[in-house]
Amino acid sequence: MDYRDAGSMSYEYRLEEFGDGWSSTLPGENRIQYHHLQPGSYTLQIRASENGVYSPVRSVKISIAPPWYLSLFAKIVYTLLVIGAGYLLFLSYSRKRKEEIGEMKLQFFINIAHEIRSPLTLIAGPLSKLLKKEYDPDTQRALLSIKHNTDRILNLINQLLDIRKIDKGQMNLRFAKTDMKTFAGDVVGLFTEQAAQKNIQLSADIPEELPEVWVDPNNFDKILVNLLSNALKYTPQGGRIDVSISTGEDTKETGALRHYMEISVSDTGKGLNEKELKKIFERFYQGEANHTSTTLDSASD
Repeated sequence: MDYRDAGSMSYEYRLEEFGDGWSSTLPGENRIQYHHLQPGSYTLQIRASENGVYSPVRSVKISIAPPWYLSLFAKIVYTLLVIGAGYLLFLSYSRKRKEEIGEMKLQFFINIAHEIRSPLTLIAGPLSKLLKKEYDPDTQRALLSIKHNTDRILNLINQLLDIRKIDKGQMNLRFAKTDMKTFAGDVVGLFTEQAAQKNIQLSADIPEELPEVWVDPNNFDKILVNLLSNALKYTPQGGRIDVSISTGEDTKETGALRHYMEISVSDTGKGLNEKELKKIFERFYQGEANHTSTTLDSASD
């Protein structure tokens, strides 16, 4: 047993990482305090002192863990958040830049459309006067084709000038009852001369009695013209293009969609294979295959 008076004993201590100097407690005090130590590992060295006599130095390893908001996991989360915020800012900037470029392109197209419309209007006037005169059937047919295509280009330019309405979702479809026999016949007639020049047989199987259908004439015209243009483009000389119209009934539907009209454009030229068919509605996509057959459906009256 040790009967020495602890009140005359003091302790000296130091953190090895902070230097060689020793700190001392008051005599009889056995408490050591360190404040605001940074997270990390430290070595605490302690020795007792009494009347200039020191005990052996004892060492204690101390590990201070960081608070949860400074832990490694938290730092990883912070890093991911910063990266995510930076990526979102990049996307926002890229989207804004694309919108600015799109607006510049749109303005360019509108300016060009204005420039094109003026000479077309000047062509349409004299052409209308020429059509009032008598010509041989071939000349008359050629002039009518020029007139129809001139009017079509003017109509497309006017739609291009309305592109801002489309961009803002303010463009509406304008449906009207349409005589599809006359409508489709006129469109097919536009390509008769071009088909003859390529020695392509262009035929149209259009029944005499067809119900009127509700379509937007301007936009539906684009669909048929696009189909026939592609058919002529990819059908080799001596090939064949068939346009047929039929009606049917879908027992799975009710109301106006139960009765439908089907317009089919098929050709003997290049087409799309099964893999490429999945991309048929991608704008400006082109593929290669051996046969083409395209069908459009429109709700009838």
